[in-house]
Amino acid sequence: MSRHDPRPSSEDDDDDLCTVPAFTAEDERRDIESLTLADLVKVQADLAGLTSLLDSLQPSSGGGNAAGNTAGGNVANINPALIITNLEAELHRLPQTDTEEYYKAVEKCPHQVDHKRKMIFLGAVNNDVRATAAHIAEYWKARVEVFGKNKAYLPMTLGGAMGEEKMNLASRCVWQLLPYPDTAGRPVLFFCPSRRNFAEYSAMQEIAALWYFLETIIEEESLRRHGFVILADMRNYDWQRSSKKMIQLFTRMVSFMPIELMGSHLCYPNAIVHHLLFPLIKRLIPRSIRLRFKTHHGTPSQVLTELSGFCLPVDRVPVDMGGMLAVNAPEWVMKRQVLETLRQHSASTVARGLAQHQRDNPQQLPPISDATTAILSAAIAQVQGPASLGQSHQPTLFVPQPLVVPQPQPQQYPNIPPNSNGISSNGISSNGAHTGTKRARAASSSDGHFAGLSDYQLYEQIVERRHTNTIGRKSDPRMNRALALALQNPGMSRPDAIVAGGFAFPDLKSISRATKDSEGITLKQRTDQLGRRVREAEKWIQHARQTGDLSGSQDK
Repeated sequence: MSRHDPRPSSEDDDDDLCTVPAFTAEDERRDIESLTLADLVKVQADLAGLTSLLDSLQPSSGGGNAAGNTAGGNVANINPALIITNLEAELHRLPQTDTEEYYKAVEKCPHQVDHKRKMIFLGAVNNDVRATAAHIAEYWKARVEVFGKNKAYLPMTLGGAMGEEKMNLASRCVWQLLPYPDTAGRPVLFFCPSRRNFAEYSAMQEIAALWYFLETIIEEESLRRHGFVILADMRNYDWQRSSKKMIQLFTRMVSFMPIELMGSHLCYPNAIVHHLLFPLIKRLIPRSIRLRFKTHHGTPSQVLTELSGFCLPVDRVPVDMGGMLAVNAPEWVMKRQVLETLRQHSASTVARGLAQHQRDNPQQLPPISDATTAILSAAIAQVQGPASLGQSHQPTLFVPQPLVVPQPQPQQYPNIPPNSNGISSNGISSNGAHTGTKRARAASSSDGHFAGLSDYQLYEQIVERRHTNTIGRKSDPRMNRALALALQNPGMSRPDAIVAGGFAFPDLKSISRATKDSEGITLKQRTDQLGRRVREAEKWIQHARQTGDLSGSQDK
C-alpha cells in the first residue's frame, strides 16, 4: 500500500482534535437517560462478558455473529435462497454511486461476495436485508479507499491485499491480535497508541492492519459470534499521536463490519489524556461505543484486578501491561502466512497429483500419497489449532500452532521403526523415509556405517552435528520445511514442497516458474535452491555411510 496518507501536519485543521467540541458530563447523563432498562442491561452484560457466555450456550447458526446481535434461530427458520435474492434486490435499489465498488467486486473477486459471505453480514443485523445491503455497499467503498483500487479486490491475506504490510504488522505493533481470547471467548485486540509514528506509518496503513485483524476473526464463526474487545495501553499517549481522521476511520469501519465491539478497556491514561483528550474522542465515536468505553487507573496491581472483572485475568493480559501473556508479532505473521498458504494449496490437491503420478509411474514411487495427504492435512490442522477457543483456552485459529510434520504410519514404511514427531530446531523432521530423486533407495540401509538409521534419520544427525560445530549459515525455516517434505516424499514436486513449506505466491491457480513470491523471488529460483539442497543432502548421506563422518560431504 502506498503511503498516500502521511501524517497530516499541524496546519491541517481537518485532523486537529482541538476543533472537536468536548463531550461533557451533561452529554454523558443524557446518554444514560436515553437507554431503556434492556439497553442498560445489554451494555453491562457486554462489558462483563455475560452476553458472550450466554450466547455460547445457544446452538450455533450458519450465519450467526456477535453476541447479542446474532441471527440465532432466525437463520434456521428462513429460506437462505430467498433472503439472498431479497438482499441482491435491495442492493440493486441502492444508488449506483454507493454500489459501484461492490459490483466491481462481484466481477473481480466473486468468492469474496458469495452467499456465505452475505449470510455473515445478514447475521450481524438479524437478517435485516436493507441494513445488510447498506453495510455491504459501505464495506466495499471503504475497502477501496483504504487499500486502493489495485489491492482492494485481492484476497484479504498476507500474500494479497496485505502483501506490502507484512513487515509493518511484524514491527509497528500499534494493533496486535492477542494469541488467546478472554475467558468469555472473545478475541482481544491489543492497542498501543504510543507506538504510533504518523511520519512513517499513515493512518490508512494502521486502518489496513486493523481491518486485516478483524477479517481473521470474522472468517471463523466460533469467534465472530462472540464479538471482540479492545485492550489499550494508554501510557505515553499524547497529542502528537492522536488523529481525528484515525478515530473517524475506525468508527466508520466498526459500523459496517459484521462483528460487534463489546467493550474498550483503556488503561493507565494520564491526567491530560483523561480530562482533555478522552472527552474529544467521545464526541467522535457513536453512543454504542461510548457506553462500552471503560478506563482503568491506578497501580498495575489495581488495573489488573479491575481487568479480571471483565474476563481479562492476568494470563490474558500482555507482559507489557504487567500481565503474563507473551506476544510475538513476527512469529504471528510468519505462522499466519503458513496457514494462508496451506489453505490456498490444499492437501487434497497435492494428493490428487501424487495419485495420478503414481498411476502413471507405478514402478518409480512407493505408496506415499496417503502419507503426503496426512502430512499436509495434519499441518493444516496443527496450524489452525482448535476451532472453539473460548471453551478450550487454547491458542486461537488466528494465531496458529507451530507447523509439525506428522509421523507416517508404520505400515506405509514397514522397515522404519516409529520415531519422535516434530520439526527440530533446524526445521527438519526426524520422521519417515527418503527415496533419492535419481535412484530408489530402501527406507533403511544395512550396508556401511549407521546401518540402524534410515537415510532421513541420518541426514538429521548430520545437520545437528554441523550446527553444533557452527558449520554453515542458518537457513530459511521455510526452505527447511520444504526440504523435509521433499526428502520424505520424493513424489512431491518441487513447487508443491516450496508452497507447502511456507513461501507465499499471489495466485496459485495461475502459478508458473516465472511467478514471484511475496519477496520478489521467482518459483524457479526457489525450486532450484531446493533441488540443490536435496542433492547436497544425498551427498552428505552417502559420505556418512561410506566414511562414518557426520560432518557432511566436503566435496574434495
